[in-house]
Amino acid sequence: MNSFKERAARARAAYEKAAQPTAYEKAIQSAFRDVADVLAARGTLHQQVAAHERLVEASSERHRLAWARFEEGVDGCLFVLDA
Repeated sequence: MNSFKERAARARAAYEKAAQPTAYEKAIQSAFRDVADVLAARGTLHQQVAAHERLVEASSERHRLAWARFEEGVDGCLFVLDA
């Protein structure tokens, strides 16, 4: 009976030793995947910021033009408020 426990312990030790590189490789792959996800999200964030900057510029220009039309009497104040 004692030899069965010893063989089981040796088999378990051999299994754990063989499984260590696999766990290490999985950890490395997971780290690379995480880095790739962060880099992709960063690129998306830069695109969103650029789109928002263009939106602000367009909105500012729209407001400027609406104000100029209001000052010249072409449009009423509602167009300025809407801009």
